[in-house]
Amino acid sequence: MDLRALRDNLTGPRDAEVCRTCYWGNPGDYSHISLRQMRRVDLVWDAEEIGDHDRMSRLAMEAGEGLADFIKRLLAGAE
Repeated sequence: MDLRALRDNLTGPRDAEVCRTCYWGNPGDYSHISLRQMRRVDLVWDAEEIGDHDRMSRLAMEAGEGLADFIKRLLAGAE
């Protein structure tokens, strides 16, 4: 969807169907995030996993990448 449609839905009367299909309104079943064709996943490292996160973060920094880009590259290579 274009910026005008986003602005119209944010500033004018809300289209309930647009909100129902948005990540922010329904993170379990969505087709867009704020009208942009995107997908999102949230990862949580807990307790004993924190060391894995810190190691991955360090590796990303050494590779000159942000953590999210580093993880995406790793996952893409796992295919």
